[in-house]
Amino acid sequence: MKSNKIQRPLSYSSLKNFQKSPLSLLEYWNGKKKRSPEMVFGRFFHCMILEPEKVNDRYRVYDETKRPEPDKDIRSKLNQQWKNFGLPAWAEKKGINFVTKEDWEKAIAMCNSVMNHEPARILLKAKENRFEQKIKWKVNDEECTGVIDIDNPFFIADFKTARSAYPPEFKKQVIWNDYWIQGGMYVDGSKQGKDIPQDDWKDYFLIAVEKEPPYLVSVNMIEKEFIAMGINRYRLLVDSYKIAKHNLNRGYEFWSPFGEDGIFKINVPTWMNY
Repeated sequence: MKSNKIQRPLSYSSLKNFQKSPLSLLEYWNGKKKRSPEMVFGRFFHCMILEPEKVNDRYRVYDETKRPEPDKDIRSKLNQQWKNFGLPAWAEKKGINFVTKEDWEKAIAMCNSVMNHEPARILLKAKENRFEQKIKWKVNDEECTGVIDIDNPFFIADFKTARSAYPPEFKKQVIWNDYWIQGGMYVDGSKQGKDIPQDDWKDYFLIAVEKEPPYLVSVNMIEKEFIAMGINRYRLLVDSYKIAKHNLNRGYEFWSPFGEDGIFKINVPTWMNY
């Protein structure tokens, strides 16, 4: 275990890990949680839809035909050295990420689907849009941060790659993945400490794009009542972090309201009628 490393500011990902346990946050900050292929593809798609002019500077298609011994199988010793050491070292030096040809073509198809979806296209092309905007603010003297996909004077919009963009199904993902907390953070952070009535908060949209054909798209707005719940929840997490931050080496037992003496009781769910 590395040292109890305190990092700030707090992001949505930080608080999502902390919500599980302080130790989960520590693992996240210490870099022990590797980026999944889904996360890598998500960042690639975000770059392609929001900052297409930067795609070629950040990404390349992984092409095995460029191997040093093209007449030999990729499993040859020299080709393996190229794949496992030479290529990653070059990519790291250049700040390049590799994606497969299939993922490159998939991202293009998803972008085309977004552009063919009128509500999504209107949000993406709205005047005064700023893309990938980093915001910082403080809650209870703790610094918070976020990166907003689309920041507009009247709304905030984030893209989400999804298994299903069908609104009733995507709503479940909003709840399961705590996107309502992320929305609360971004709306609250965009106020920059100003006391703004709830009716005047920016609208928060999630543009869901499916990752498989036919790459369906839906635009979903999280209502302000739900956003208010997200604000309350993330602020509570920040307050809890302030208490826990000097000793993050704790697991589920940190959340003592859920159990007594470290023992958690599982009772009969209300939906089970026997």
